[in-house]
Amino acid sequence: MNSPFFVFGVSAEDIVKAKRDKGGYTFDHVAHKGGHSTYRVFLQGGRTLDGKDFGFRWTPIQALGATFENANDHLLSVDVAPGVDIVKVYDLLKQGETDGVWAFEEGNYEGTA
Repeated sequence: MNSPFFVFGVSAEDIVKAKRDKGGYTFDHVAHKGGHSTYRVFLQGGRTLDGKDFGFRWTPIQALGATFENANDHLLSVDVAPGVDIVKVYDLLKQGETDGVWAFEEGNYEGTA
């Protein structure tokens, strides 16, 4: 149900299978894709979620329909649901990176573009 922070190839709404091991369970594979895409954003230069640089850059991404969960004040997992214009979201993420506000990486892409 969450947007993952540290695994590649998995997004919110995916159904995953796990293997039981000594310490509990370990991810095995994705059984069903939910159609969401995931990007991880790392705020740069001491910026935090409360800063105006972040808010200014995030507002148009949010307006497109993307959401995020935060691990702390500097690390976000961005969820792009099916139907959200992923090309525009990507372009805005790229612009934020170019401007030095954040660095980002693709965790899972399920778009059609």
